[in-house]
Amino acid sequence: MLLEVVRKEQIVHSASEEAKDFDFTLGGGDVTSIMYGNIRFRWDVFYCSKCNIEMPVGIIVRYNRERRKSIKKARRKQKMLSR
Repeated sequence: MLLEVVRKEQIVHSASEEAKDFDFTLGGGDVTSIMYGNIRFRWDVFYCSKCNIEMPVGIIVRYNRERRKSIKKARRKQKMLSR
């Protein structure tokens, strides 16, 4: 099964009901601004054409990060037990 990366986009008004699902902050560091009005959000998702399922890239990244952590932890534990 191959996943392809698909670009999604949606225009959301900052005062709409769906605005709670989006981040309208801009910038970082010492200065943070808030965007108002109609804002176009773009993000990438993995898409499986066989299953017809979309998965946000962040979910896959978090899964892989947690999996690597658990593998490292298991290897450390195994190394300690084999001493």
